[in-house]
Order: sequence, then C-alpha cells, then structure tokens
Amino acid sequence: MAKDKPVGYGNPPKHTRFKKGQSGNPRGRPRKGYRVEEAGFAALIASGLNQTVRVKQGGEIFEMTQAEVLAQRLLKAAGEGDMKAIDKVIKLLSITEERTTQRAIAEARAKYSHNLYRDTLFNFDI
Repeated sequence: MAKDKPVGYGNPPKHTRFKKGQSGNPRGRPRKGYRVEEAGFAALIASGLNQTVRVKQGGEIFEMTQAEVLAQRLLKAAGEGDMKAIDKVIKLLSITEERTTQRAIAEARAKYSHNLYRDTLFNFDI
C-alpha cells in the first residue's frame, strides 16, 4: 500500500476530509436578508389577529380581538367615504359570498350524490 501524500496545501489530513456522500456545505448558502416562510408568516398573522386588546370607545373600555378592531376600523373608514376602504369591503364581501355559495353547492352535491347512491341501492335490492 502506498504511503499517504504529505499534509499541506490541497492535501488536508485524512481525519478532516469530507466523508463519502457528505457535502462540504450541507445547509447551503444562506439567503440574502431575513425572510419568513409563507406558512410561518401566515401563522404569525393569524396568532396576532386572535390576540385580545383593550379598546376605548365612547368612554367605555372593551376587550376585542385584533381582527375585530381591524374590521371596525375598515368599516368606519368605508363609512366615512374612503374609496380604498370601500373597495376592500366590497372585495371581502364578494369573496365571502363566493365561498358561501361554493360551500352550499358542495353540500348540495354531497347530499344529492348520497341520495342517488341510496336510491340506486334500493332499486337493485342490494
């Protein structure tokens, strides 16, 4: 067996060399700047919207979630004539209506398909 090459530039000691199948940079180059994963960001927003805060309205103090405060502020701005707020409210209403309609259609289809399956079984005496 041949002797190992001398340790030096380009020839690191055997015990410090990368093992077979191991990358020299397993985590890769770090990303530029700080970025929050989309799922992590959505979770942060959701948890923030569910936090309760104290709000003073008309001399009284109420406890509300951040989501409720946000909705009230949006509706107040829309009521005062802010066109951007009005546009947001209309878009939110249309999204809500669309989701409600889709949910109702899905429930009707499920009920219809269940009834159709049941009727088919009874017609064939299975």
